[in-house]
Amino acid sequence: MSTKKEAVKRKMKKRVAEWVVKKKIKKIKKNFTKEFKKQLRFGITAAIGFLIAYAWREPILTFFGGIASVVTKNTAEFQTDFLTATMITVLGVVIILLISRWLK
Repeated sequence: MSTKKEAVKRKMKKRVAEWVVKKKIKKIKKNFTKEFKKQLRFGITAAIGFLIAYAWREPILTFFGGIASVVTKNTAEFQTDFLTATMITVLGVVIILLISRWLK
């Protein structure tokens, strides 16, 4: 009789242990997914930020180069660079916002 009770106790302990392990794995998986999305969002945001900075590099250099040399012949080129950088910046910010909401 006692061996049956012991066998049942062992079986119950094993089931409880399995249940606890499954719960822990589920929690770890949830935390991993959350952290992965956070880091992915950060990485994409940083990449787009570098793209925006790179897009503004040339217009800023052109602008300050124009001021330094007081030459107005490159006005059209500067306006084109400025407009391009503005469009890339706006597009980059929109993408960052969309990705941030999508990966929440």
